[in-house]
Amino acid sequence: MSLTGGQNGESLFSPDRARVSMFHVLRSSPASASRRLPCACGKGQAPGVCEVPLETFVQAIDELEKRSCKQIAIAGTSKGAEAALPVAARDERVDAVFAMSPTSVVWGNIGPRRDGIAWPERSSWTWKSEPLPFVPTDSSWTTEYANGLVSYRSFFEHCLQRFAKSIPAATIPVEQSRANIVLIAGG
Repeated sequence: MSLTGGQNGESLFSPDRARVSMFHVLRSSPASASRRLPCACGKGQAPGVCEVPLETFVQAIDELEKRSCKQIAIAGTSKGAEAALPVAARDERVDAVFAMSPTSVVWGNIGPRRDGIAWPERSSWTWKSEPLPFVPTDSSWTTEYANGLVSYRSFFEHCLQRFAKSIPAATIPVEQSRANIVLIAGG
């Protein structure tokens, strides 16, 4: 499953970026299979990443399993990494996760849900129709810049400090995953 997100002027919501694809890791057989599906902004989906059911990704894993895939890997970037890690913690069929620019917690939505409402903030993800606990964002944060670009790192650090009480419930339980996990992040 390959999930992407956007920052620094890139649109998270363009059709080319807001995609989900799943792929079979080529180790157990000469054949491979893949499955692509949008997690947001696709036909019949929300215009933002807001209360997206993690079961969306589990269903894609089901389809790959029906195609006799023996190993499942999920790759996610930014918000996609935020989805990949809780899916792996809940579905033992995930063998590997490659999380680029990951987070240790679930964050609030980016953009509106199907109802068109983006505020008040809601969880980005649900499981069994229940929103996952999340760390809210602080709309009063003063934008900071680094090399002419918005410094989102300071934003997230600020929110983690301001809403520290929400961290335990919002922490992604990666220790519950049986998958091999590779985390890739910058400084």
